[in-house]
Amino acid sequence: MNPQQLLDALHYPTPETRRISACIIGVVEETSLLIALHEKYTQETDAPTQKIMLWAGKRLIAAEKRGYKTLDEIFRHFGIDRELEHRQTEEEIRLLEQMNAELENELIGKESKAKQKQLLLTAGVLLLQAQQSGGIVAIPGAPISGAEIASSNLGPVRQQISRERTPPLRPSNTDISVWVKRLQNDTDSQMRIASVRELALQNNIKALPILATQYLKESNATVKEEIERAAKILYWSAIYWQMSQDGSLEKEINERLTIMMAETSFVDSTSENGADAHEVINNNEDISEILRRVEAKRRSARKRKK
Repeated sequence: MNPQQLLDALHYPTPETRRISACIIGVVEETSLLIALHEKYTQETDAPTQKIMLWAGKRLIAAEKRGYKTLDEIFRHFGIDRELEHRQTEEEIRLLEQMNAELENELIGKESKAKQKQLLLTAGVLLLQAQQSGGIVAIPGAPISGAEIASSNLGPVRQQISRERTPPLRPSNTDISVWVKRLQNDTDSQMRIASVRELALQNNIKALPILATQYLKESNATVKEEIERAAKILYWSAIYWQMSQDGSLEKEINERLTIMMAETSFVDSTSENGADAHEVINNNEDISEILRRVEAKRRSARKRKK
């Protein structure tokens, strides 16, 4: 089950199929189909179906205003966003270590360890205001390990919450008839809630239209919330599995990671006194150039003393 299949069902010849599709779209809040649903609503000739389309459309509008998107919820629910954040941190660590190594190599053979230490202390004063909030400045002569970088403002390396996504599960064909019967017929709301949760755990996509139609019939608000949650989990799981099989998941992950890295790079950070970081380090000079100027001043001062 995916948005395209729901869209195809909206154009099915039988009104009952169109009603079920509209009902599912509304319950899972598939906002990507808002325009298509509206177009079909204006063309629908079956009054009961049009009524459900109107209900679904109002839910999609409300969800759209909240910024709800199915793909974002899939990434959140299955922990893919945590994996993305971890990948971003690893990439930042790699880049910072590379910068640190390049600057270290530039100073190799030029100064003794004692002079480098003094030089770095001087440079540290000059670079103090160049440090951006939440960022890290790699200083030559003071190697920064990956663990030290990761334990700074980039976030801890070891987290209590797993950084790995939940693996996608193949949709099952488990017999769900007993749970469907209890959901539809049991007068005890707690039993209906238990049935809904069990349907979500069974991961059988055939339960989705049943849950969606039951949502409209259910009078208990708590049960309705459980039905909506279960329907969304089944829907997300089906899409997650499909994306993992057709390669679109990894493509989406890579695109999001690229955007995250770009956002980090283009953040308009300023120092505490309000001056732009480029102005603070004198017309965008790099760290190695600053160190060269500091050393030149030191040598000049020694000559004057002599």
